[in-house]
Amino acid sequence: MTTPINYLGYAKTGHEFAVCEDLEEQGISAWAGRVIRWKRAGKKRRPEPHEEPALPNYIFMALDDRSFHAALGTRFLASTFVLLGPGDRRDLSKFQNIVEREYEKQDRIRRNAELPKAEFSPGQEIEIIGGPFAEKIGTFRRIVERSNQLFPKLEAEIEGIRLQLDPLDVRRFG
Repeated sequence: MTTPINYLGYAKTGHEFAVCEDLEEQGISAWAGRVIRWKRAGKKRRPEPHEEPALPNYIFMALDDRSFHAALGTRFLASTFVLLGPGDRRDLSKFQNIVEREYEKQDRIRRNAELPKAEFSPGQEIEIIGGPFAEKIGTFRRIVERSNQLFPKLEAEIEGIRLQLDPLDVRRFG
């Protein structure tokens, strides 16, 4: 049986993920929560994804008597830990679910932004493999890029209806 997350630790700024990796190598379950923020750097026209901790400096750990003392020697981790009560653990669990759902959503956007743009040719048959139109066959029309969207959409015609689809939900037919 694994120990549930029961302690909060404080890591040096910018080293949260490294501390989690060090703890995991010692067999200690740790969580710092990742979020993807989109930032425009310099003169670039489009924002780029950057991974950051959900709560800067905070590391949540599952510690027992043995692992407590092992965690004290972890680099970039302060030696003062806070014991979480039952209510804190319940709230943390809800927060973890929210952060992980949001991360998945932003990661999907990041993967879409990295997709090659000319994968299909106009008139080519495509199969929808995800989303509400899964298992339908359609015809690729064009790639739609709008300035207010982070990633391009794929325009297709399915049963006489023009739709804009997520490129990750489509593959070549046949």
